[in-house]
Amino acid sequence: MLQKVLNELFHLFRFESCNQVGQALNIVLEAMNRNLNERHIQISGSATLFYIVKGAGKELHDVVRVKRRIITTLLNGMCAHRNDDTMMRNGCLTLCQFKVPLDVVFDYERLVDILLHSVYGMQQESFVQRIGIYLLNTLACQVDGQQKIKLGDLGAIDKMLWLIADRLKRGICDDVLEVAWSTMWNVTDETPLNCQKFLEHKGMEYFLKCLKKFPDKEELLRNMMGLLGNVAEVHSLRRYLMTPEYIAVFSDLLDSISDGIEVSYNAAGVISHIASDGPEAWNIDDPCREHVLARMMAAIDRWDLYSLRNINYRSFEPILYLVGIYDTPECQRWAVWALANLTKVYPRMMAAIDRWDLYSLRNINYRSFEPILYLVGIYDTPECQRWAVWALANLTKVYPEKYCSVVKSEGGLELLQEVIDHPMPPNCVKELAVIVLENCKQYHERDSLETDTQLDG
Repeated sequence: MLQKVLNELFHLFRFESCNQVGQALNIVLEAMNRNLNERHIQISGSATLFYIVKGAGKELHDVVRVKRRIITTLLNGMCAHRNDDTMMRNGCLTLCQFKVPLDVVFDYERLVDILLHSVYGMQQESFVQRIGIYLLNTLACQVDGQQKIKLGDLGAIDKMLWLIADRLKRGICDDVLEVAWSTMWNVTDETPLNCQKFLEHKGMEYFLKCLKKFPDKEELLRNMMGLLGNVAEVHSLRRYLMTPEYIAVFSDLLDSISDGIEVSYNAAGVISHIASDGPEAWNIDDPCREHVLARMMAAIDRWDLYSLRNINYRSFEPILYLVGIYDTPECQRWAVWALANLTKVYPRMMAAIDRWDLYSLRNINYRSFEPILYLVGIYDTPECQRWAVWALANLTKVYPEKYCSVVKSEGGLELLQEVIDHPMPPNCVKELAVIVLENCKQYHERDSLETDTQLDG
């Protein structure tokens, strides 16, 4: 009887409409929670949850308690039936309807465990494996340092390398292989412990094998070199990159035209960090340090300073460190070129901002607004101010629950009021500042009211 009810609800939400969403949702969740070991109940329930969540409006997505109840029920079912392809597919698809990691981070460790199982324990080349690794990569891209460490502790690095080994064995370069490297790139970002795990699990061997087997795959090469850039930023690990074979590869990649300048740029970044340790740390004779650095200077001469980049720096600290390496001007040149390129876009910025949609959803994660708020105060360059205030207006508009409190806690409200009161900023900047203040005001007023609102029914 219960199975029949769930099937009817599934068809109702998939093909028709329901006026009592809250009551239906409670029935599905109760059925799943009381019948955890019943495979058919979990499959029917999770399929219905997908359509409920997908079709729900603000009455669901604004209520944290309801979202957490749905996610907890889904993870319960996925953990109990982790080897069932249909249940795992339903669960992953439903999780994709939420904001990752914001909505799911409360049960972070269990989510990572089940996603890693979907990557490692499920049938090869299955839909579940693909969607699982995309969710993992999204998670790795946006969580903070301790959560990245936890990803490494739970086995993310060795699971990704297992995937890579499988693709190498079968001679397949697909999206799973590329995303596996991308996930490791994100997991190692500013996380030395995970960089060390990559080396300990023979990651460099897989790098060389992928480079040899798939030399013309631009996305793959970019992801691999991005990851090695993270490793090279860790002083204690650079000695493991100092071998004739690795240095020769990095040196050759300086001449790469793959993916624009990205591969060449990342190779130069790796070499710059290695060379920054001084001549005494360069303990190989071939390739010699002078030759590699000369080759790097020649590569930088070829780069277009106006190159648009598919790159995201959370911090300029590693680059700014190289700016101070006075005894190796080649390192300084790469670092200063990087800063010049990344800041060269300002003359074109006003026209670009005019085209941007303030309601755009963003695949981005800010832990702090300090760099943006710094630009808010650059009164002699309104292009900088406008970009910064637009960013705040956009993020507080589409993700108020995540970013309004950050603006307030870091002194952004007072700073924006100063912009509004100041005579120098153009009206377009002041109008955006007003939008940010209004977004924050509305959020904090709404947050102070009763948030435990029931769904319909």
